[in-house]
Amino acid sequence: RTRTCASSSSFGVRGYRARPAGEDDAGKIASMVLREAMNPLGLKTDRFLVVEDDENSGEIAAFGQLKPWPCLYRQQNAVGAVVRALDLKPDWSGELYEMASIVVAKKHRGKGVGSELVRQLITRQHDIENDNLVLLTLAGTSEFYRQAVSPLGLTFERLEEEDVPRPIKPELFWGKKLARAVA
Repeated sequence: RTRTCASSSSFGVRGYRARPAGEDDAGKIASMVLREAMNPLGLKTDRFLVVEDDENSGEIAAFGQLKPWPCLYRQQNAVGAVVRALDLKPDWSGELYEMASIVVAKKHRGKGVGSELVRQLITRQHDIENDNLVLLTLAGTSEFYRQAVSPLGLTFERLEEEDVPRPIKPELFWGKKLARAVA
């Protein structure tokens, strides 16, 4: 099941508005993700929420996505058959989403835009009661996310590598490789 962003433009930071990303945003999203040395894979615009600066002709101030990770075990196709034959049962229950590609343009940082973006992604796209939300982030940014979700009454729980849901493990592996290469 794929969820898309609601079309409402309401945003909790004055001077900004949020909207679902369109195909016209794909190039800007990709270039900003690469500029931040983030994972450029899985950038499907229909999953993104874009924040625009009302005072600068709607320039993109920030964006992010919730990336769904389908349960291959439940799929009724050849891939699902192989996964079931290997007995790779899901190591999570419910739906699985990864909060990913959260980028705030440098000149818009420190204004609450990123925190509000995180909250809006969760409340617009995520069934808080029934879904699993995973975030792969650097140690230095984990406090930002903790503070961002606190007003929603949520917390992120730090997982040991062996407890990370199976579909996310390759992301974790390659993210570490990229971080070492960039450092």
